Formats: sequence, C-alpha cells, structure tokens
Amino acid sequence: MQDTFLSQSEHQKVVGARLRRVVGMLDMTYVEAAALMNVSKQTFNDWLKGNSYPNVYGVYRLQKAKGITYDFLFLGDWSGLPPKLAAEMDAELRAEMDAALARDRVGAGNP
Repeated sequence: MQDTFLSQSEHQKVVGARLRRVVGMLDMTYVEAAALMNVSKQTFNDWLKGNSYPNVYGVYRLQKAKGITYDFLFLGDWSGLPPKLAAEMDAELRAEMDAALARDRVGAGNP
C-alpha cells in the first residue's frame, strides 16, 4: 500500500489547526502561546492560519512547558500527549463522530 501525502500547504493548515485546538484546550490566549513559543503575535498567527510551519525551537518550548509533542503537531500522534489532554481530545473526536453519524442517519431518512 502506498502512502499518500498532503501537499505542503495542506499539511501546514493541518498543523495550524492542531496548534489552534491545543492552545484552546490549554486555555491559553494566542498572545500567551506566542510568548511561550518565543515568537511575535504575527508569526504565531501565520502558524495558526497554516501560512507557515511552527519553528523547531517554538515547538520545543511548547513541549517542555505544556507537554505538546512535535509528533502530535506534525503527525497527529496523540500517544505522547499528557493524559488529560489526550482524553479531552478523544472525547471531542467521539462527539464529532457521533454528530456526523446522526447527520448521516437523518440525511438517509433514519432518525
């Protein structure tokens, strides 16, 4: 089976979405997160929008301070996240899946 790869611009957007989600779950403001990652608000905003990738040093600082791993941000691997955060993400994902299944049932005429 051959791996399929996202384009770089698509992957940057995915990484930005993961970063945005994790900052929200940590109850941090974007200003606080930018300061923690040692970048300007504009640079951080570019990361969130997927205009560019977070830099290695910023990800290092986020991991050391909050336990958010490179593997999660860039690969989507939850295994190294702090347990509480992983559980919250799992609950969110399950709720999203349940909502999608409910929409599919209603769309198919099955309540």
